[in-house]
Amino acid sequence: MKACVLPGHRGSDTGVAYNGYIEAELTLPLARRIANLTGADLCCTEDIYQNTALRGQYIDKKYDYVLDIHFNSLPNTDASGFYPVIYPGSIEGRKLAESIGRELYETAS
Repeated sequence: MKACVLPGHRGSDTGVAYNGYIEAELTLPLARRIANLTGADLCCTEDIYQNTALRGQYIDKKYDYVLDIHFNSLPNTDASGFYPVIYPGSIEGRKLAESIGRELYETAS
């Protein structure tokens, strides 16, 4: 199994900004930590904007699994959680997402 961890939002696309946090500043350290813990490759770390479709085509050819890290922002401070985006029909992707979800839930509880 070959896996890649992508830090979402690089370069001019800084992602969401809320309450003093900027998404691009959060995703790289988290992606780096996940890659170190799992042995996955850390991909697309350059601080430049990359066309998402082109980046996806390159990564899809090289990796079995891709974890693309993003953060969302809501003004409702009671809201929390995460959601996976899984390639349609990917049974293995769904299993992996469910496993990650269980671990995140147990760690955060």
